[in-house]
Formats: sequence, structure tokens, C-alpha cells
Amino acid sequence: MIRVYRSNEINFKRNGVQVLDKLISNPVVSEEINGIYQLEFSIPIKDSDYIEMENIVVAPTPTNDDQAFRISHIRKSNGMYHVTCYHIFYDLNHNLIEDINIVNLGASAALEKIDKGCVNTHPFKIYTDISNKVASSRIVRYNPVRAMLGSDDNSFINRWGGEIERNNFNITFRKRLGIDSSVQIRYKKNLIGYEADIDYTQITTKIMPKAADGVLLPERYITSPKVNQYHNTKIKVIEYSDIKIRDVGSSDTEGMTKEEAYTEMRRRAWAEFSENHIDEPRANYKVSFIDLEKTKEYKHIKKLENINIGDTLKVIHPEEKVSITARMISYKYDPVSMKYIEVELGNISESFTSITSELRRINDKIDTDVMSAVDDSKKLATKMLKEGFGGHVKIMPDRILIMDTDNENTAKKIWMWNKNGLGFSNTGINGPYGLAMTKDGSIVADYITSGKLNANVIRAGQIVGKNFNLDLDSGLAKFGENSITKDSLSQELKNELKGKDGRDGTDATLYEWLRDWNGTYTQVDGRKVISPNIFAGNRDGGVFFNENGLYVKRGGTTTAWISNNGSGFFGNSTDNISWDSNGNIRLPKITTDAIYPGNSERIILERGLAPGANDAKSIDATGNAIRLKYSAYAYLSVSNTGISGYRAGERKFATAGQYDGISVASGTVMNLDSSDTLMSVNSEAFWARASGAQVILATREGVYSTTAQLSSDAKLKENLCKINDDKIIRKNDDVKFDNLTGEDVFDFLKNTSLFNYNFKGQNKPRFSLVAQLIKDPIRSVIVGYNKINKTYAIDVYNYASILHAGIQEEIKKREMLEAKVNSLESDIDILRKEIETLKSMLSTSK
Repeated sequence: MIRVYRSNEINFKRNGVQVLDKLISNPVVSEEINGIYQLEFSIPIKDSDYIEMENIVVAPTPTNDDQAFRISHIRKSNGMYHVTCYHIFYDLNHNLIEDINIVNLGASAALEKIDKGCVNTHPFKIYTDISNKVASSRIVRYNPVRAMLGSDDNSFINRWGGEIERNNFNITFRKRLGIDSSVQIRYKKNLIGYEADIDYTQITTKIMPKAADGVLLPERYITSPKVNQYHNTKIKVIEYSDIKIRDVGSSDTEGMTKEEAYTEMRRRAWAEFSENHIDEPRANYKVSFIDLEKTKEYKHIKKLENINIGDTLKVIHPEEKVSITARMISYKYDPVSMKYIEVELGNISESFTSITSELRRINDKIDTDVMSAVDDSKKLATKMLKEGFGGHVKIMPDRILIMDTDNENTAKKIWMWNKNGLGFSNTGINGPYGLAMTKDGSIVADYITSGKLNANVIRAGQIVGKNFNLDLDSGLAKFGENSITKDSLSQELKNELKGKDGRDGTDATLYEWLRDWNGTYTQVDGRKVISPNIFAGNRDGGVFFNENGLYVKRGGTTTAWISNNGSGFFGNSTDNISWDSNGNIRLPKITTDAIYPGNSERIILERGLAPGANDAKSIDATGNAIRLKYSAYAYLSVSNTGISGYRAGERKFATAGQYDGISVASGTVMNLDSSDTLMSVNSEAFWARASGAQVILATREGVYSTTAQLSSDAKLKENLCKINDDKIIRKNDDVKFDNLTGEDVFDFLKNTSLFNYNFKGQNKPRFSLVAQLIKDPIRSVIVGYNKINKTYAIDVYNYASILHAGIQEEIKKREMLEAKVNSLESDIDILRKEIETLKSMLSTSK
């Protein structure tokens, strides 16, 4: 169930203020490893009672059940709101870490310092299961999300590593998300809904491990069991410089025995195959369940529905006879149907973070090598000083000499110490002194070995390291044996550094290269300023630039934004001015005196301004009205008295006058597609035609119609009761009235007078009732009152029905009289016969 909560809710077990499941369309939850986590959906505006900025939407997800997402962007289009919500974790974007320095701490302690370094308290709990890494980081004026997940070199994931698990207010950095599942799927070429990007150039099937000081294994190589799956053996040298062999008989506790070193070298090399899978192609897969459901192969892919982000599985390529270990690195999920829409599998990272992580690994390796060199130098110096027996010390009033002979004229190796400093020469008393410390603070040395060197300025021709040389005069940097060229970069790195035109080393890659290779480094020269982040302001607000665009903030609210894709907005409410990357602008309100879109076709909204030429198309405030004008003779006029329309300089219609209706000049209202159906109005008459036949005509003389039909369907009626009957059909007790009786009808017909007359202004004679003389109860049925012209009228339909009722009663009475007449005639016939019989009897008696 997808529910909406108020912006300040923190208990999502409650019901919330609105359920969205049946209202929204196209709901998608998207998540990437160490990347974006968001919910998107669309909803009709009429159903969006609680869709407000910063309210919280809680929706099902495939991994951690219901998750909270905060409404962060609402776009309105065609009666719909298109809503983007970010996981509640991103609330930390609005917090700030002013300045913390993490020195030689484990991951858990580092996260605790990040947590406590936030300016504002927050409801989040931060955990980690990373326990094998100690590192340092200085974080100044970062928000907590950037401090933990940013691409900067000093972010948590770039110093301590890990993958983030976001579970509402619980944040956990795990060594690795997911599990090693037993799921296997088969890849088939040209399968709809199934995309694959497979790279065979990075495969290594045979490793030559190399330890410190160039130590190699006796057997030289470690070979992958998959070596025969490819047409040739792919060999690579991998250096493990932290594996060192200590000298035999040395009391030094650091380093390993030769056998221990060999064992560790073999273990690490095998791990490259078993854990890092460097003997498999680099691959990335995108699986669309919507497309795949239409195919018969879907049953083989359906198993993907049971894995979660970070889980590993095997992808079998039957044609190539290769199996590739891949992880789910991102997904799109429907929270209503609770099914995956799309999943992305891969054994390569899609972001530049992988490169910065590799640089971090190299940096750690360099740190280790440098410290190793320092330690070796310390050991050598200690040994030389301990074994420095012999020699001659000569103390003079102005100097001290330490020499390899007792005569300063014959000595070659000499230390001299006087009031100007200390120096060493290996060519005799006259020098030169290749090592010296003088009283002015200078140190002269052919070689300096240092653990840490702090300096304001280092002036040098070259900085030379074991695997890195930097020529400060020419600006050439060399890694290993070669300078940095495209041939010395891995294919993966070259792909990351390609320009927008797809070529290596174009200007299009300059800004991305500087940002990601130099972290927070800002470059300023006479032509440009290049920086990943620029901020002007204070904690209450300001302007912020980064690679995504320009932000203007006031307090915790973004009041303006211009994206690097060209979209953006101004204002801090849902009615702000916004535009998309295609240049479409949403402009809720305009308050202005005048808008000039052209030289002649102007929009004029201030009274008194002329709209250019008189026939110019315009909206203007001429006179007491606003006009929408096509020309001086064709326009619409809107004023406080109504709307008028003009054509050819004459008014053709108006909504004005005491009746607040539509007034038209002589003319016709008709069907746009056919003149067979129309209404015509002129000063003499109104008439209507339907399908070519005149159906009504209204003149001063009256209304003429081919037919008149009034609604009399039983479905439309209630409280039905026959005259002189008590039975009521479809009774409604809320409506009360007295039913008419037969006597009421006869009384009305008998006693209501009829008049000859004519209507005022007409000479035609007429004959009918006078409404004022009709009495109740008939009056309540047939007399109506027109409130507009304050006159009475008679309901002809009810009047005709009363006449009908009177005729019915008269017919009934006539039938009763006819029956009586027939009975009397029968009685008369009988009497006649009896009279005839009596007459006959009287005649006989005589």
C-alpha cells in the first residue's frame, strides 16, 4: 500500500492521510548501489489532495519493505501532477558538517564523527560492518550525504569503502550488499527486453604475482581454471608490494619468511579469480520484465524476481560456453504490483567512483611503499652508525672534525662542525660538502629520506619516486616506465575519459578530468577558473555552483535552480516559474503593465497605450474595455457590462443588458458542419430548423410548431395517484401536496369564466382563461408566475390534463345515464306488455 504522510511524520506504522494505490499511474521505485534512491509517479490533479512539497510518501520496495520518500519536485502537465520523491535519507542534504578531522580511525568511529559533526540534530542512526580498514579524512563544509557518498577523495566510501543500505532512518554501510545466490540465468542473443554489454579485453587467466623487491614465485605463475575457455592465455603481472621477505637471521619483526610470503602471494592471486573474477569478461546486462513477459523465454528469466540489489548470480552464455558472475547493481520496481520493471546486472561499476577507488588503492600502495623506503633508510642509518667504529675526532677552538684518518690533509671523509653549520665531504677538507646544515636554515643534501615533509614551497626540477616521476620544468608526469599516454591507460579508464565526441583526450573531457582526478582542487589561471564546487554566501543562504548546475538557497529552501541540462526554476513554491530542457516554460502568474512581443502585433495591458498601427493584432485596454483585436473592424470587447463581438465594424453579439443573457444582431446560430440544423433570430421572429424541417416559429402572433412533446415517462415521476383514488405509487414522503378530485375538476370547469380579449399591442382577438381568476386547488396546478417580467401564465399541459379528466368524468356520467335509460326503457317495455295483457283481459271479460 502506498500512503501519504504529513511532512513532519516519523512513525510510518500509522495509516497516513491518503492512500494512492488506485489513484496513481506509472509508479517506479529506482535504486542504484551507492547511487540515487527515488520514487516517481503521476496522479490526476483532482485526486492530489495531499500531494504537497515535502510531504512523505511511503511505498513498498523489493528489499526493505516500506520505505519513506519525501516529495521533492512536482511538475504539472495536462491535468496531471508528475511527482518525484527522494528517499528520506536525502534529508541529510540539508544538514551541514562545518569542520571535522578524522585521523587514523576505523569505519565505525569515522561514521560516528560524521554523525556528531552535523550542525542540526537528526533522527538517523548510522551503522557499519566494516572493521578491517583504518583511514583519515578532513571534511570541511560538506553536507552529510556528500561526506558519506560523494565522489570527493575524502568521502567515506572513497576512504573506507563499503556499500550503503538505506532503511528509512537506519543507514548501514556494509562491506558488500546482497548475498551470493544460487540463481543461474541463460543469456540468448537477440532476446527482446534483454540487453548485454560484454567486454573481453580485460580478461586475465594467468597471473605473475610480484612481491616487494621484485620477489616472484618459484613456479612464476598462477593459472585460472578457466584458461581453456578462451582462444589464448591472457597474462598479467600483479604487484603486492606490501608482501615483504625479511632478511634471514634479522631480529626485525616486520615482514615474512620466504615460505609465508609465497603462500600469501598464491592466496592473493587465487582470490583475483575467485573473488574479483578477473578471469571472466566484464559485462553489464539490462533486463526489462515488461518486454520479456511477452516471450516464451520469460520462464528462464523469471528467477531474477527473487534476487535483491547487490546479490550475485551466474549468467550462462551457451553460445560462447562462458559463465559470468554478475551482481544486481540497480533496479526499477513497481510498488503497486510489487514486481520488478527492470533490473541491471553487472560485474563492472558504472560510475567514476570505481576509478577514484582504484586511485585510492594506488595511493594506499604508494603510502606503503614510501613508508617502507623510510623504514629501510632508518634501518640502514642505524646499522651504519652502530658499525661506525674507528675514525678520528679532532677538536679545535673554532671547529670539530671527524675524519677517516688522523690528519686533515690526508682525510677524504670528513664531518666538519663550526659556528656556521655542519657539513660532510667525501673528497677531503676542501670539499665540496654535499651534505650541509648552515646557520641560515639551509639544508644541502644529495639525498633526503623523509616520512613526512611539510613545506610552504618546494623548488625542484624533478620529483622522482619508485613508480612516479614528475618533471616540474616540463610538466611531464611519468607513471612506471612511461609517461601518461592513451597507450598506458587501461581500456576501462580510457572509456571513462572519452570526450563527448567519443574521441580520446578532447577538450570536452577537460573539466570532468580535472574534477575527478583532483578531487576538490580548484585551478585558477589567466584564462579560466576550474573548480568542482563554488559557493558564495553564508549559512543563511547563498549561490552554489557544481557540476549539476546553479542553486540559490535561502535558509533550507532552494529558491532558484538552473540545471546543466538547461532546465530549472525560479521561486520556492509549487507555483514557481519553471522550464524543461526543451525550453517549455510554465508561468503561473504575470503582473505587468505592458508586454511587447513584436513591433506591431503587441499585447497592450495599460490604458492609453496605442497598439501600433490601428489594424494591428493586439490585446489592448482601449476605452473602458479590454479588446482582443484582429483589426479595427473585428474584435472582442470585454467590459463591466459584458462581452461584445464585432465583425465588419458592426456589433454582432453581446452579453449585456438587464437579462444578463446573450444578445445577437440579426443572424443565425447553426451547426458548424451542416446548415440543415440552425436557429435564426431577427427583429420579427425566432425560428428553428432540424434536419431541414422547421420545427418551431415564434413571432408576435404566437409560437408555431410542427409538434410539441412534453416529458411524461413514468421513470421521471413519483407520488402517482389516480383521481378519486387513495393508492399512491412510488411514494415520496418528503413531497407533500393535496391530490385533485373529480369534484375539484368539475367545479373548475363549471365555475371558471372564459374571456374574449387581445394582448396589448396586438389586434388579434383571443379567447381563454384569466390566470388571476383561477382558484385553488386547481390554481396550484396550472398557474405559474414569471419573476422576470412579473406576469402569470397557465401550464397548458396541466390544463389539457384537467380538461381530459373532466371529459373522463363526463363520459362516466354519460355511461351511467345511458345505463339508467336502458334500464328504464326495459321497464317501459315490460309495462307496455303488461298493459296490453290487461287490455286483452278486459276485452275478454266484456
